[in-house]
Amino acid sequence: MSRRSMHVLCAALASCALADAPAGAATERVVYSFQGGSDGARPYTGPINVDGTLYGATYLGGANGAGTIYSVTFAGVETVLHAFTGGGDGAYPWSSLIHLNGKLYGTASGGGANGLGLMFAMSKAGAETPVYSFTGGGDGIEPLGRPIAVGGTLYGTTYAGGGYTCYQNDGCGTVFSVQP
Repeated sequence: MSRRSMHVLCAALASCALADAPAGAATERVVYSFQGGSDGARPYTGPINVDGTLYGATYLGGANGAGTIYSVTFAGVETVLHAFTGGGDGAYPWSSLIHLNGKLYGTASGGGANGLGLMFAMSKAGAETPVYSFTGGGDGIEPLGRPIAVGGTLYGTTYAGGGYTCYQNDGCGTVFSVQP
């Protein structure tokens, strides 16, 4: 778009913010700004788009301070779908979510049945179900990476645990698979 066309467009929109941008420069718009309370805080990874709604996780915040799963419309309306308690439902989700067969899947680096992290499934309405709780043995500790789906099986990684001693004697991590 030529600079002249940008000026005409800005005048039509009653805004000339684009007129001062260099040709080819990107523009940015905040869709939602987390407040650090019950809405969540510290989204370490980006959201995913499912049917025109963004879904993601915050590491902290929420009603219990242990993170949230949220949805945000492109118009900026945020909804907390789940506030982690730090117990059996998990705590501190670190990675992005994945959408598979109508459900959202993700990992929480803490909580779960053994306090060492878990993989969870969630409906788009917010009903959370633990899928697998890590034991801290050969299966790993603290799943941090975003799971991927291959042929209906979910694969992911853990930060620590596994069969070998590593830094601080907590294991070197694992690559795991889960059949949801």
